[in-house]
Amino acid sequence: MIVVKVGGSLYTRQLLGPALRRWLSGQNATVLLVPGGGVFADAVRILQPVHALNDATCHRLALHALATARWLLQELVGSTYQVADCWELFGSDQALPHSWAITSDTLALLLTQRLHAEKLVLLKSLTIPAGTPWQQASACGWVDDEFPRTLEKHPVPVEAINFLELIHP
Repeated sequence: MIVVKVGGSLYTRQLLGPALRRWLSGQNATVLLVPGGGVFADAVRILQPVHALNDATCHRLALHALATARWLLQELVGSTYQVADCWELFGSDQALPHSWAITSDTLALLLTQRLHAEKLVLLKSLTIPAGTPWQQASACGWVDDEFPRTLEKHPVPVEAINFLELIHP
C-alpha cells in the first residue's frame, strides 16, 4: 500500500480528475488518497483574523474542510480509490498540534506510518528538488512545520511529484 496526498492547490486545475485517474491506474500498489485542504482550508485561514478565531477552533474547522475536500477528490477519482476521512481519523487526536503547524502533508505522513505503508507520495503544484532536506522544504513552505519532525521520529520513504507537469490536455 502507498499513501498519496493530493495537494489542495491542484483542485482548481480543470484536468485534475483525468490526470489523477491516469496516474493512479499506473501504480502497482493499493492506494489510499489523502486530500489537501486547498481553497476549503484557505477559507478557514481567511476567516481566522476576521473573527479572531483561536488556533484550536481553526484546527477543527480545517479538519472539517478536509471532509469537503474528500468529497471533491472522491468525485474526481471515482469509487475505485479510497479517500481518507481526516476528520474521522484525526478529529479527536489531542496529541496533534492544534495550529497551522500541521497540515494534510503531516496527516498523510502519520497515516503512512500508522498503516506501515510502503511510502508516501506528495502530489504538489511545485517541484521540491531531489535531495532537499525536509527541514529546508518546511522552511520554504513546501511542507508544514511538523512534517520534518514527524518524519524524523518514524522515517518512511517520501516522494514528492510536481503533478502540474502531469496534467495536460
